Formats: sequence, C-alpha cells, structure tokens
Amino acid sequence: MRMAMKNDPKLLLAILVIFSLSFKFLSVSKGKEIIPLKGKQNYNVVLIMASNLRPDHLGCYGYNKQTSPAIDEIAKDSVLFENAFSQAAYTFPSTMSIFTSLYPSSHGMIYVFKDKLSPRVQTLAEIFGIYSYRTAWFSLLKASHLNIDVGFGRGFQDKGELGILFDGRNNILSWLESNKDNKFFLAMDARRVHAYYHFLRQAAINNEVLDYSNIDKMTKEEIEIDKVFYNKLVKLAKSKKPPFDDAGIILNHKELFNGKYNEDKTENIRDLLSPDKKQLWYEIQTGIYVSWPNRAVSKDPESWIAAYDDSILAVDQELIKPIIDKLKLLGLYDKTIIIITSNHAEAFGEHGIYGHGCPIFDEFTHIPLIIKMPAIKRGRRIKELVQSIDIMPTVLEMAGIEVPHQAQGKSLVSLMKGESACGPNEYIFVQDPAGRLIRSKEWKLYVGSDYGFKEKVLHPFLFHLTVDPREQRNVYSVNQDVVEKLSSELKQWESSIPSYKDYEYPFSPEVDKVTQEKIRKTGYW
Repeated sequence: MRMAMKNDPKLLLAILVIFSLSFKFLSVSKGKEIIPLKGKQNYNVVLIMASNLRPDHLGCYGYNKQTSPAIDEIAKDSVLFENAFSQAAYTFPSTMSIFTSLYPSSHGMIYVFKDKLSPRVQTLAEIFGIYSYRTAWFSLLKASHLNIDVGFGRGFQDKGELGILFDGRNNILSWLESNKDNKFFLAMDARRVHAYYHFLRQAAINNEVLDYSNIDKMTKEEIEIDKVFYNKLVKLAKSKKPPFDDAGIILNHKELFNGKYNEDKTENIRDLLSPDKKQLWYEIQTGIYVSWPNRAVSKDPESWIAAYDDSILAVDQELIKPIIDKLKLLGLYDKTIIIITSNHAEAFGEHGIYGHGCPIFDEFTHIPLIIKMPAIKRGRRIKELVQSIDIMPTVLEMAGIEVPHQAQGKSLVSLMKGESACGPNEYIFVQDPAGRLIRSKEWKLYVGSDYGFKEKVLHPFLFHLTVDPREQRNVYSVNQDVVEKLSSELKQWESSIPSYKDYEYPFSPEVDKVTQEKIRKTGYW
C-alpha cells in the first residue's frame, strides 16, 4: 500500500482529502477543533519558562489580581492544562526533564554543583538542530542551576544572557528579527519570579498588584538579611576564598570589607568583581536568601506575595508581551508554537513551608502549562494529568518530527485535538534526592524524607486528593490497600526506567563539606 501511494500521487491526494474530511466531520459533530498535522511542519517553537511560577497566580487560571494580562491573552487561543506537574521541585533536575523528556533519575542531573548530562542523552535543542532549526537559549548561562557547561547549553547554536531584570531581552528580540526567515527553536528561562524576594521594597512602592503600604516593615526585613549576606562576604574575603581569591580587590577597597555594614556595601562589592566572579556573588546571595523565607515570610506574608505577584507582572509585561508583539510584527505569530510553563512552583505556607525544593505537596510541583498552536483559533482547558516530560514529545509531534526512543513523556497532541477523552498519564511521578512520589487523580503517595518537619513521624505520606485536595490529612496508616497498590506501581515504574548517568562526578572544589551534605540531602542548598 505504501509503494502504491508513493507511485500514484493522485491516489495519495484522494486518500488525504477523504482522511481530512472525515476529521473535519468528526470535529464538527463533537464540537472539537482539529489541529492539522501533515508531515513536516514549518512551525517555529518558542519555549518560555518562568521559574517558580504557580498557576493559581495567573488570571487565566482564576487568580483575581491582574498579574498576567499578556499570558491571559495568549491562553484565550491556546490549550491550557489545569493539572500539569513538574518532575522535581527545584530547577536543576526539573529543567533538564523538560529538555530531555526524562525523569531525574534517568538524566542524572540531581545534584547542583556536581552532576553533568551524559552525552548519551539527546536534548530537545539537539533534535531541532538535526532538522535544520536555528536554536537559541537565553538564561543566566553560568548560574549553578542552569550552567551551560554541565548540559543546559547542549544543542543550542546561539546562547545569550537573560538577567533577572531582563537585561538581554533586546538581544532576544534582535535574534527573532535575524531569524525571521529560518525555522527556529527559541527557549528561555526567566528568573525574575524565582528571585521575587529581592524586590520586596519595590513591590510595595510600585503598589501595582497588592495594596500594601508598610514599606518600613518590609525594609527592616530586607536589611536584616542583607546584613547576614554582607557578613558572609567579609568572612570569605578574610579567608581569601572565592570570589575574593584576588587579593587586590580587598587591598584596594579595605573600606568595603571593614565589617561595618551599610546598605550600599554589598552592591559596591559586587560591582568590583569580574563577570565570572560576579555570578558566584549571586550564588552566595541566593543561598542566604533561600534560608530566609521560613523565618521572614511568616512575619509578613502579604508583602512576600505582593513581591511575587509584582514579579509575575514584570515577566508578563517586560518579557512575554514584547516577544509576542515582535512575533506578530514579523508575521510569525501564526506560524509559531508557543509554550509557557515553569520548571517548578513555590509554597506560601500552605504546609508551614515557604519557598521550594520539597516535592511532597502540590504547591511545589503544580505548574502552568499553556500551549499555543498555530492552527487553534479558540482556547481549550484540559483537566487530565500531564507532566513536564510530556512537552518534548508533544512539540516534536506537532512539528512533524519523530520522537526519540529515549523519551519517557507522552505526546499530548491527541488530547489537544480532542481525539482522546482520557489523558496519557494514569499516574505522574516526581523525584528528589531523598524520595519519590506517585500521583493519580484520586491519590498521592510519597516515600522519602521528612524535610525537617516538626512532627516526629510524617513520612511516608498518603493523601486522598478527591476528599482532601489541600493535602491536610496523611492517611497512610489507614489505607494500606491503596498504599500497596501505589507502592507496586511505583516499584514497577522505578524498575522500568533506565539510568543514562555514566559517570559519578565530584562536587565543584569551591563547595564546602557542609554545603555538600545539604546538597546530598535535597539536591539544593
């Protein structure tokens, strides 16, 4: 039959017409809009990751504040997935799961400052490159969680910095202009929302999202942590440890390292450093701030949420809107697949925790996933369970590119087209260094670390999600039949996924033993 069609183009055309008409009839009869996929497509692909972004803080997901007008507008013509989950609760493994369609234990990128991606793993950018796409990646290129040298730059022909304050955005717009006549894959990670706690005072002053005016209280909290950061810098300088292993910096600027704090000193010290040393300055700062939330947020949660929402609005208006406007100006918007998502989410005290890194509860792993297809003229909302690893096979199928055998995610195209009433995932799986999680629509089982909760025995966890969607009651001890079933499914899944990690890398030499131990426990610091 394949040979007959190959040699008789009229027959092939007739079959395609009948095939397409049958789908059109099916579409009308079911009230669904069909996405045409006819072999290799000349679609461009833009992947926008906004780290730490929770879906319930976006207007299109029902939030009552104006945090996301540009995203909401895109969602009107897109497929919006209401129950999308990341494969980990921190950036390093979860981002690589998006790029490779592999669970963390398969791609092996678990421990920051340590692991590197195996050459046996093929990334989404590499695949697009094979099919003559121009590929580009914009992020904090040397940030520990996104370091291009450990695998995040794999397959990208062009790479550029995208700072927390969107420095580098104009380079993205220029790149689009330069590649308007090429097929392209453009990916980026926006870190503004991830660093929202750096903008507490600004959020109050802007007063754009939340009516919050207690700037003095917010400033006091900010100064408190900045003092801790300054003292850490002085300690490193006195011991001549990176980023202060250049003695000239300290010798020529003794006044900055005399141990007498003022608000300007930490920024002035940063400005003395070379770009590579400056990145380490940011890493130290982030490490200090990460330890702050549980102590500081609980005192003033409104200000933290205001800063978070303000940062979402900044990403929406200062990054996403200009990119969409540029695509439309170039006549590329209707030729481009646009994916908006996050690599993990953020907690605001739902279970006594602020921040991220703990995969047990939904507030850490429930992410937005919005996919804009050129052929879709009206939006749809899908409630089925989907995962970050489903992004790669979905995008490749939409582009008419064969999905590699290594991919562990499943294409969502049939679900998006309305051809399937059920999603491809009966269960989703999440991993971290200390545990693993299996989740269905009804139940969630986590087996692993207690993450330092005050209660003596809190793990393993079992939640009956249909009656306890906020995950307030651990019913592990009274539902052993469910535990046995989910444990069996979890064990079967774990035994079925291969590991591509082919070498045990050491920690970077500048990471001290105490930090190494923290990373071994959580993957983070």
